[in-house]
Amino acid sequence: MSTSSNSTRACRALVVCAHPADETLWFSSVMARYHTDVICVTCGWDHETRRRRQAEIEAAAAAQGVANLYILGYPDDPRRQHGQRLDTARLIADLQRVNAGGYDAVFTHSPYGEVNQHPHHQDVSYAVHHVFGNVLSVAWNQYPTVVHELTPDEYQLKQHILYWGVANFGDHHQYLGSRYADVWGFGTSPYEIERHRTIARLAAATQPRRILEVGAAEGHLTHLLRRVAPVDCVETASVFAARLAEQGLTVVDEPDTHAYDLIVLAAVLEYMPDPDSYLAGLMSPYVITDTHPHFPLDRVEKHLADRYELVDRRFIAPRWEPQRHGQTVEALLVYKIGSDTGLWRCRYNRINPHPTGHPRLRFDPDPGPTQPTS
Repeated sequence: MSTSSNSTRACRALVVCAHPADETLWFSSVMARYHTDVICVTCGWDHETRRRRQAEIEAAAAAQGVANLYILGYPDDPRRQHGQRLDTARLIADLQRVNAGGYDAVFTHSPYGEVNQHPHHQDVSYAVHHVFGNVLSVAWNQYPTVVHELTPDEYQLKQHILYWGVANFGDHHQYLGSRYADVWGFGTSPYEIERHRTIARLAAATQPRRILEVGAAEGHLTHLLRRVAPVDCVETASVFAARLAEQGLTVVDEPDTHAYDLIVLAAVLEYMPDPDSYLAGLMSPYVITDTHPHFPLDRVEKHLADRYELVDRRFIAPRWEPQRHGQTVEALLVYKIGSDTGLWRCRYNRINPHPTGHPRLRFDPDPGPTQPTS
C-alpha cells in the first residue's frame, strides 16, 4: 500500500527509535504523513555528547513537525563492545507507561537491525513489538506492507536535516575530525583511493595552471592534484583547515572562482547549503564534479549545461568495505554508495589553455605505493 501525506496526516503515530538521527534516517516519511510523537531511547554517553545529540534531535523534530519528543536517555557509548545490548527488560517497562491506545500506528526499527544489524536497533524493535500490538517496522530484507514515497520537498528537507548539522549525519566534520584521523578512510580505503585517482587523471587531462579544490578535508586528494598544478583549498571545518595548513597546503576563504583553470568539486556539493546557485555561478575553463546517486549528474547538468559541455565521465562502482579511519580497520562493513565523476569544459571561455591542441597527460596515476601520500 502506497500512502500520501494528505491521506494520513490526521492519524496519530508513535515512532520509537534507538538514537538521535534514526528518526530522520528511517522515519522521515512517517513524520511527514502522521501527527507523530517520537521516543528516542539513547542520547550520547557523557555530558558533552548528551548535550550535542539532544540539541540535534530537538532541532530535527522541530523541523519535521513532531508533536511530542521524549528522550529516555539510555547510554550509547561507542567504546563498548559492539555486542553489548540495551537493558530490554527496563526498556519494556518504560514503554509500558505509554498510552498505546492513543496511536493509530507504531513505527520502529527492523528486528534485524537494518543495514549494520545494529544491536540497539534490534533491542528497540524487540521491546516495541513486545509492548505494542500495531507495530510497523522497517522492511529490511522483508516485503513491505506500507510504502511511503517521499515527495521532492520531503526529500529535500530530509537531506537538509541529515547533511547540514541538524542530525547525526550532518555537517559534523569539525566534531569527527577532532576525534579521528582520516575519519572517512581516504588514505586506506580501496574505493576512496580509486575515486581520488580517477579525479586526478581527469584533472591532469586538462593541464591546468591553477586548481581550486572545494572541500579538501584532510588533503588526500589535494596531494594528488598538486602533482598536476598548484592547488588552493576551500575547507569550512577549522580542524581540517588547520591540518591542511600544517601540511603546507594553501587554504583560501572566499576565492574568485574565475581565477582558476580547474575547479574540483569532489563529494562536496551535497554538503553545500545552496549547491545549485554555486554551480550556476561557475565560469572556469574546466570543472570536475564528483557526485553520488543522491545528487545525480543530471542535477549538475541542469546548472552547467548552458555554459559547459560534458567531455568525460567515469563511474566508481558501489561496494561493501570494512569501515576504516586512519590505519584502523573496524569489524563493520559499510556501503560505499558509488560515484559519478564528470569533466566539464566551458564553451565560452576566451582563453584557450591548450593552444597547441589536446592536452598532454602529466599525471602518473599509479606512482608505485598503493596509497596516496598524506
